Amino acid sequence: MTTQAREHYGRGKLHAQHTLDVMRKNIIEATAEPLCWETARDIAADVARSDQQAQALAVRQWVSAHYRYVNDPVKVELLETPGYLLSRIRARGYALGDCDAGASITAALCSALGIQVELWAVAFAPNAGFQHVFAVAFPKVGAPVELDVSRPTRAPMPHKFPRRLRLRV
Repeated sequence: MTTQAREHYGRGKLHAQHTLDVMRKNIIEATAEPLCWETARDIAADVARSDQQAQALAVRQWVSAHYRYVNDPVKVELLETPGYLLSRIRARGYALGDCDAGASITAALCSALGIQVELWAVAFAPNAGFQHVFAVAFPKVGAPVELDVSRPTRAPMPHKFPRRLRLRV
């Protein structure tokens, strides 16, 4: 349950792929931790067991209530593990992190509920580097659930990105 930090090398595809690979590893490891699966079960306790779409929405709502966005330090990419973030929430009621922290915790909680998840690194312009990452849940029935807790719920999410990189967890 530690925070991983590594030097910031840029926003290119190799950097983004490496970041997603590290996040995926952290998410898979967290899913086996009691703190993660117990929290996920508590979040989904009032949702029908077979309604994965409602469970994913409940995860998004819960994380939104317990997560505050802050930028990483200059020239450093912090990759907080889901276990670390959940321990901060348990200790003080909220966790701080940037978009990869929000993506990691939502992906881990959904994965702990048996919901398939992908991480998406996206660019907002055709020639721009990857600038943002978030998780998307794919319930067995129903539409995918975008889990971007680092932007306000009412803010529109572009449905088409000039560039995106997807990694199934």
